[in-house]
Amino acid sequence: MTETLFALGFGDRVVGVTTYCDYPPEARRLPKIGGFTNPSVEAIVATRPDLVIGVNDSSHPVKTKELEHLGIKIALISVTSLDEILNSFKSVARMLGRPEAGTNSRKK
Repeated sequence: MTETLFALGFGDRVVGVTTYCDYPPEARRLPKIGGFTNPSVEAIVATRPDLVIGVNDSSHPVKTKELEHLGIKIALISVTSLDEILNSFKSVARMLGRPEAGTNSRKK
């Protein structure tokens, strides 16, 4: 998800990443919030996110619920097929208020 956010032009809005996120290089300088299966709720809350985007099959369900109970908006994206990955670009761009960023028809 981190690479997707940066590729879509939302890198300046990323406030925290998993322990495994090391690309692009800018991601290495962001606060680490743990892994997919063992995120730190405290570390996530400390970043004061508007939205937490996770991967549907990899996110910790109990901690996801805990974040929701704390009032943090969660979006879980499914990426189990190529179609879902391509659709996730559009979904993420829409969620972040720039749907045109998720299409390949935008002008450079």
